[in-house]
Amino acid sequence: MTRPKGIVLFIHGFGSNAKCWTNLLTLLRADDAVTGLYDFATWEYPTKWLELNLDLRGY
Repeated sequence: MTRPKGIVLFIHGFGSNAKCWTNLLTLLRADDAVTGLYDFATWEYPTKWLELNLDLRGY
């Protein structure tokens, strides 16, 4: 029986997105020894550095 692959999940930091992992994922996926053991995935969620509310009416 073959051993199932593990998954490595890459999560970006505040104010970033999943594209920040592109170069690293390219290198990892090019290595057969690594890809034989692991699958790679990214998870993206919305983050904002700043959100301005210019509506000063209070509602």
